[in-house]
Amino acid sequence: MQGPQEPVTEMVNKFKARRDILVKGLNDIGIKCQTPGGAFYAFADVSEFGNGDEISEKLLVDAHVAVTPGSAFGESGRDFIRISYAASKERIKEGLSRIESALT
Repeated sequence: MQGPQEPVTEMVNKFKARRDILVKGLNDIGIKCQTPGGAFYAFADVSEFGNGDEISEKLLVDAHVAVTPGSAFGESGRDFIRISYAASKERIKEGLSRIESALT
């Protein structure tokens, strides 16, 4: 808790950059996603494409991208997916490209 905090600041900034890439990319595809305030997951509304269970399966099979269906977090999450941004910027961009190809 004491000592240099630069590594913490650096990591926080890296996660913010990854989050911003993911959120912008999802919204550009047409998946509504608000900027999360914490953690390293985004909860995205996929209702324009199907429900969260259907889209999770489609992304896994067609895009080889693993996400969690929002229904795992209760009935109110039915139209959502949870997607992690605890990956490199390059992998996030690749995942977004695959998601876009699978849904368009």
